[in-house]
Amino acid sequence: MRNLRDRPVGEKITFVIMLISGVVLLLAFAALFCFQAYTLRQQSAHELAVVGEITAHNCAAAVMFKDEGAATQILTGLKTMPQIVSARLEVMDQQRLAYFGGVRDELEIKAAGLKSGFRIDGNRILLAQPVMIDGKPEGTLSLVADLGAMTSQLLKLYGGIFALVLAASLLLAFLLSRQFLRCWDRADDRRVSRLFRAGDQGVWGRGGRVD
Repeated sequence: MRNLRDRPVGEKITFVIMLISGVVLLLAFAALFCFQAYTLRQQSAHELAVVGEITAHNCAAAVMFKDEGAATQILTGLKTMPQIVSARLEVMDQQRLAYFGGVRDELEIKAAGLKSGFRIDGNRILLAQPVMIDGKPEGTLSLVADLGAMTSQLLKLYGGIFALVLAASLLLAFLLSRQFLRCWDRADDRRVSRLFRAGDQGVWGRGGRVD
């Protein structure tokens, strides 16, 4: 296989055009994917905050009476949302009233120590929503959402679109470069033909006849 420097000028031009097209498309799709991933995290955090506020309001009676059965039933309803992987409801003395999820998630909730607000760490979002009773916080609802699956699906979608667009763009760049080279060759042939005719017939200039 010959090196690029040993190839004809036409092949070098075609290669450079296709390389530039591929790099530009890659950068454009990378920037678009990063923007979409950021938007996904922000939108998911907002939706999680809304769900947390509604759920915390529904848990007020369970917290007031420390009803573990009612609290567990309310948190179980959150399992219908696939991005929520863990939920924990505790009273003010940090006594756990209800919980679902893995051990790692519960350790993450305890280590964070959030009483209000949310924290975004990569594809994971941790939300802490106070449970208000008579205007006072009497408990804390903690939710953990994992956006890994959604991000993976987004990556696959953009990867497929990028592959199709890249293939079409490279094909178009190849055809255009070939057409450009053919036009260039025809123009070059015409210039060479004119030079040969001028050499055969002679051209008269200011200094006389040139052979």
